[in-house]
Amino acid sequence: MDWSDERYDNEGTVCTNDKQLIMICDDHKCPPLLWSCGDGQCIHHSSRLIYETSSDDVIHCFSRREFNFICELSVQYSLWTKPNGLCAEAGYNDESPIQNACLYLMRCSLSRGAEISCPCNENNCSILMEYFCNMAILYGYPSKGIIRP
Repeated sequence: MDWSDERYDNEGTVCTNDKQLIMICDDHKCPPLLWSCGDGQCIHHSSRLIYETSSDDVIHCFSRREFNFICELSVQYSLWTKPNGLCAEAGYNDESPIQNACLYLMRCSLSRGAEISCPCNENNCSILMEYFCNMAILYGYPSKGIIRP
């Protein structure tokens, strides 16, 4: 029941190959130095740090669980965080109201302009941020909690 007797035969690779819901893949325990994607897949522990991963051969969770609520921090992809925390590819049209212009511009900069209405990308947001951001205030990002071991 606590998975303490679970064997590590496939290191979680079989669950991502079969797209059907498989009971055995839920809450799968991963071998040491691997991180659980929550759906049975296991990735290398360091691969979950999307803002430090610059190698092209890194394997991410099929579900992109490690990206939840911090999609803009991805080094490899231009992504935007949807209101539900999941990631959208570049060109996403976020129709949710902009509650904080400074945070919006920071996300535009980090994501390299992934949201379709971003007035800037990683290279030219600083001028707009000087106007919209109060440098005496700390801005919290992400706005929601993230899953981390």
